[in-house]
Order: sequence, then structure tokens, then C-alpha cells
Amino acid sequence: MKKQIWLALSGVLMVTLAGCGGDGDDDNDNGNNPPPPPEDQAQFAASVNFYDEGEVVLTYKYYQGEEAGRTELNVPYPLVSISYPEEVTYLLYPEFDQYQEIPWEEPEDPIDNPDVDCEKEGKATVTGRDTDLYHCTEIGGDEESWYWLDPELPFIMQIADGSISNIVMKVTELKVGNQPKDLFEVPAGYTQVEENPYVGSLLGQVEKPMSLPSLQDFDFLSR
Repeated sequence: MKKQIWLALSGVLMVTLAGCGGDGDDDNDNGNNPPPPPEDQAQFAASVNFYDEGEVVLTYKYYQGEEAGRTELNVPYPLVSISYPEEVTYLLYPEFDQYQEIPWEEPEDPIDNPDVDCEKEGKATVTGRDTDLYHCTEIGGDEESWYWLDPELPFIMQIADGSISNIVMKVTELKVGNQPKDLFEVPAGYTQVEENPYVGSLLGQVEKPMSLPSLQDFDFLSR
């Protein structure tokens, strides 16, 4: 079974955050690592908001299929990312009927990370889902963050940064159920290209796919 999607924080301009669950090895003696992904991938659709000082700065849609994940984003331009963990990522440019094929890259797992110490603090409900709450502190530093992980999917439902009340990411809608298989296919009529068609335009100045939105790519997430 292929590795499964851990996070929906994911890589539209780069790679959908997929496969962060690892192989289930637990290197910590305290047993606070998140559980390994389930054997059978739960399928679902989610709407995700990112916030800065309480204001929504980014919204995207995420779809988890049986073997792939799809992320849809309209900022800085319309873009779709379809990732097959450990295989390939397709970046679709709907305005041009074009797509790129790029190698899949395994993203960093913010909970099972050697640079942070995470402790499970309890359980909470987020957007109608039961989650495990993790408090993470930077090793050798003073940065703090909180993650609400839905262990059934598995999927991070909410993130707070600096203080538990400073919500910087939240899943606002989530429906579990089988997703149409054509969501994870390159549409007929799309032409493969070697570079982002927006490069050099006023709509985008990205020379290559960038990870968006990983925890390192937004100032308000990486403080």
C-alpha cells in the first residue's frame, strides 16, 4: 500500500503534502509520536483556511483519494496539484490547459520532527471531528505550536502558533466519502510543458514550484 496523505497543508505550488506518516516507526520513548497511517486510506474532501492575525489569507480545497491527493488553489493564480506519494506530482494550469510532471518529494512531518519535542495533551473536537492535540516546542529554542490531528484520516485539522489561541490554519469543512477518480487524473486535452507558464508574468514570479503552504513558507507559521 502506498504511503498516505498526512497533511493538507499542502503543496500546490510544489507538492501536496503527502506521505508524512512515515513507516510507522516510533523513535521516541514517550510514545507521543502520531500513529502510523491506517492500512486503508480514508477518502475525503476538505476546505482549509490559513489565517494571519485572525484574517483569512489563503483558502484551498483538498481531496484525498484512494491513492492520490488533489489540492486546488486560486492564489497567486489558478493551480491544481495531484500527487501520488513516492511516485509523481502533476501541476495543472487550468487557464492554459497545460500541466507539468515533477518528482514527488516527501514533506516534513511537523509532529514527528527531530527539531521539535511534541507531547500529546488530550483530545478536542475540530469541525465535528475527534482529534488528538499535540503541543510542540522547538528543541533549543522557544517557539511553540499546537496541532490538532485527526488520527482516523489521518489529517491535521487545526494549527496554532505562538499561543494556543493564535489559530493559523483550520479545516473549515470536511466530508468523508469516496472521491471521483477523475479528480486525480490529468484532464484530456492538457499539454505537458517543462516550465510554469506563469513564470515572468505579473501573475506569478515563481521560477520553480515552491512548497505551499508548508509550515516553513509563511512567516506567520514559521515564527
